[in-house]
Amino acid sequence: MHGTRLTRTALAIIPLITIGLASCTSPETQAAPRLPKNFCWGAFDKAAVQKILPSGNSIEVEKTGPFDLYSGRESITCSVYVDGNTSFQATANRTPFKASVEDHIRAKDRPDSISVPSEDGAAYEGWAWSKGGASHFTCEQSERSSDQEPYEVDGGAYILLGVSAKRLPKEAAGRKFMTSILREYTQFAVQALNCKRP
Repeated sequence: MHGTRLTRTALAIIPLITIGLASCTSPETQAAPRLPKNFCWGAFDKAAVQKILPSGNSIEVEKTGPFDLYSGRESITCSVYVDGNTSFQATANRTPFKASVEDHIRAKDRPDSISVPSEDGAAYEGWAWSKGGASHFTCEQSERSSDQEPYEVDGGAYILLGVSAKRLPKEAAGRKFMTSILREYTQFAVQALNCKRP
């Protein structure tokens, strides 16, 4: 009699243990949502940026305008949001003063100097820190076509490019990633802004 009761009790406990084990099993890692083609003006390697995005359900890309710092605007931004949170951001600013560039960099968290290679074999000055990086160059525009909006020529204006991300590789890997992504961003900007080549 007692043996039958014990058997029934044990059988009743087994399903509960199974359910408990199932609830402790870690769920499958959620992947990051896929970036759209030609995001952020088409300035970046999609696969490289995709690797640093956090997991989530939705993705949205928002730009403040086309990549042009001479038709009535001096700054532009492109932001990538994952589940509503800023996960990657690219900025570009035009200023006539190099001091403005230096002030911006000094405000960052212990920036390290990096060399950003250019297509012509030279190198642009750049910086990397824990959550981003920046590069700058001098841009004197070539002639623009007549169908573009009028603008004031600021010969030798400084262009400051910035990139930030919520999740970046640490230390040496992060510097390598930032150098690579700033290289393609800088080369894109020089061409997109129609800057004279040295």
